[in-house]
Amino acid sequence: MKLYFEPRMWGIDTGNEELMALTPEFLDSFIDNAKVFEKINFDPQVLADLVMEFSSAEERTQALMERYHVSRDQALLAQRLPLCESPLYFFKEEYNRQMERLKCLRQIVQEVATISV
Repeated sequence: MKLYFEPRMWGIDTGNEELMALTPEFLDSFIDNAKVFEKINFDPQVLADLVMEFSSAEERTQALMERYHVSRDQALLAQRLPLCESPLYFFKEEYNRQMERLKCLRQIVQEVATISV
């Protein structure tokens, strides 16, 4: 059995609307990329300031990478995360709970993959 997800709901821009397989590796990568919210101190004003300062998404990505020492994927996630998901990542307490949820989901996905083999 495989689980699938809609990429844009996870802040991923694939250029199409196809569902992607939810894998432990994807969840590991997402959890690592979500650390960007810690690095910007859970402050959405950081992103708002970048929007005001730079006209292109690429310039904002580069500025975020340079100023906060984050990876490209982390910078893109911070900018592309859907607004409806932002409360899960921009509030420290909720962020910590969300990271635990994602780790639990990763374990479940791993168990499902193991059973399916």
